[in-house]
Amino acid sequence: MVTPGTKPAPGLKVGLFSSIRPRIGLGVPATGIASFSTGLVAAMAQSDTVASISVFSQVGSDPPQGERWSKVRVVPCWKYNSPVSLLRSFRIMLARRSEVDGFVFNTAITDFGRSAAANVVGLLLPPFLARLTRKPVVTYVHYFLETEDTSQLGYEPSFVQRLGVRFLERLLLSNTKVVVPLESQRATIEHAFGVSPGQLLIPFTEPFGWLAARDRPPSDPPVAPDEPLRVLLLGVWGPQKDLGGVIRAIRAAKERGGRFTVSISGAINPHFPETRRELEQLKATADLGWVRFRDSIPETELLEVVRGHDLLILPYNGGSGYSSSMSVGAYCGNEIISYDRAQLREGASELGIQPTFVKKGDTESLVQKILALDEDIARVRLKRPPIPRPDYDARTRGAAERLVGFLASDAAPRMSG
Repeated sequence: MVTPGTKPAPGLKVGLFSSIRPRIGLGVPATGIASFSTGLVAAMAQSDTVASISVFSQVGSDPPQGERWSKVRVVPCWKYNSPVSLLRSFRIMLARRSEVDGFVFNTAITDFGRSAAANVVGLLLPPFLARLTRKPVVTYVHYFLETEDTSQLGYEPSFVQRLGVRFLERLLLSNTKVVVPLESQRATIEHAFGVSPGQLLIPFTEPFGWLAARDRPPSDPPVAPDEPLRVLLLGVWGPQKDLGGVIRAIRAAKERGGRFTVSISGAINPHFPETRRELEQLKATADLGWVRFRDSIPETELLEVVRGHDLLILPYNGGSGYSSSMSVGAYCGNEIISYDRAQLREGASELGIQPTFVKKGDTESLVQKILALDEDIARVRLKRPPIPRPDYDARTRGAAERLVGFLASDAAPRMSG
C-alpha cells in the first residue's frame, strides 16, 4: 500500500481540473492566483512516475509545447462564472474517466466565478465525480471558510450562506481527499469537522511554470549603481490589501529623502468595485514621476517584472492561505516586507524564507525599513541569486510528487484490483 503523500507507483494517469496559461497570471483574478496550475502541471510532467496528465482547463487555454509537455493533454471545457460550462466539464470528465486513474482539483471555494451559482456547481464537481466514477479524487483547496477571517477580506457571509458553504465543504471532506497548504488550516478544519485533511504547500509553482514554458531564464539587464530602489506592489487589489496605508508610508519615506520608484501592478478584484475607485483616486493624486501603474502582468512577463524590482511589499489585511506573491518574490531574490499575519509567517516558514514583518498601522516601522533598504541598495542587489534556482525547483517537483502520492494511495489498490 502506498503511504499518502509519498512517491506514487509508476504509470499513474492523472486528470487535473484547474486553469492554465494564458488566460490568467499573477495579478489577474479571472480564476484565482494560487490555483493557477501551469507550474503544477509542469512539475507533474517531469515526474517519472506519472504516465500522463489530462488537464481539464478553461476555454481559451494554450499550453506550452515541446518535449517537456509530451505527457500533457489539454481539454478546454469550462468558463469562469459559467455554471452551464462547469456542468459540461463534469460530463466531459465522466466520459473520459477510463483515461485516468484519478482526479486532482486545484482550487479554492470562490475560484469558479463571481456568482454563488458558479461556486456551488464548481464545489459539487469533486464529490460527485468521486461518487459516479468510483475513482480517487484529491481536492487541493487553498482555504476553507473556517480558516479565514472574512471581516478582513471585505465580506461577511450570512448565517444561511455559512451553512451552505459548510455543507459543500463537508461533501468535499467526506467524498474526496482534501489537502490544504498550511498546518494551521489542517488543524482548524479537523477541529471544525472532525476530519483531518492532508497538508502540503506546493512552493514556487509560478516561476517553475514560467521557466518550463520558456526554457530559459528571464532577462536580467544590468542596473546602474546610482539607480534608485525599485519598489513593487503586486497582486489582486481589494479590501484584503491595505493599498492606501502602504502608499501613505511610501510617501512619508519619500518626504524623508528616500530615493525610489514605485510600481503598482495588478487587477481589481471584481467583487469589490469600490477598490477601483480608490485606485483611480490614487492615480489622480500621485506624483507620476515616481509612481507607475499597470493593470495586470501577463504570465509571460511575470518573472521579468518581479526580477526588475528590488523590494516587494505585501500589505495584507487578510489572506487565503499562503501568498503566491511572496513565493514569486522569494524565487526572484527580492527583499520582501510584509504585514505581520500568522498565515503569512507560517507560509514563509514553509517556503524557507525570512521576510521582514511589520505590524499593520505601524507606519513608522515601515518607513524605516524602506529607508534602510534604500541606504543599502548596493548590497541588496549584489546578493541576489541567479535564476533558475535548482534547489527551489527541486522542492516544487517534490511537492507535486507528494500531491500525486495522495492520489496514488487510493489509486494503487483500485488499479491492482
